[in-house]
Amino acid sequence: GAESNGEEAPPPPPLSDQMAAIVGVQRATRFRLVKLLWRYIKQHELQDPSDKRFINCDVKLQKAFGQERVSAFSMSKFLGPHLLSAEDEDDEEEEEATTAVVKGKSGSKPAAKLAAKRAPGSGGGAKAPKAYTGSAELAKFVGEETNNRFAITKAMWAYIKEHSLQSIPGDKRRIVCDATFKKLFKVDEMTAFSLAKHIATHFPAKVEKA
Repeated sequence: GAESNGEEAPPPPPLSDQMAAIVGVQRATRFRLVKLLWRYIKQHELQDPSDKRFINCDVKLQKAFGQERVSAFSMSKFLGPHLLSAEDEDDEEEEEATTAVVKGKSGSKPAAKLAAKRAPGSGGGAKAPKAYTGSAELAKFVGEETNNRFAITKAMWAYIKEHSLQSIPGDKRRIVCDATFKKLFKVDEMTAFSLAKHIATHFPAKVEKA
């Protein structure tokens, strides 16, 4: 028959009351939650008209994220506390935040506080995340002060694709810089492989004292 061998897919994680009120569903996977949030953001015209990479939070989103303005790239990091069961078992940070919300009753801790608690390098429940060591220009571009190279690279690639900077036909490895990239990296062109090296220039190496 068409029935499966009693192996049903697990239900999506329940959402916090705050998030459920925003997206209109009680349960959602992370992927669906992001899609529903974007629908909400577009419906309420919350994207910054002068820079679409930023979202100006309305009252509901401010309560959920603990921020007045978030970048489109950093939004997903505020979702962990609102997904009330561990969806990504290998993602310990996410799980830690989720557990904190479940134990502390849904919505009792502001998301921003949780995000700070679980920031990379915060070292066992330290209150503040590791101090940002990158340049102000980079933080402005990414939309947040993060030392996470993966998040920064992801933001860069989203920008490269959105602005069609891989403009040389047949050679996707070459990135032709627009004015923003030229200002940020001081080069006219780079390759996909050298992007990490250019990002690193915004993180000055610590000077070791002899």
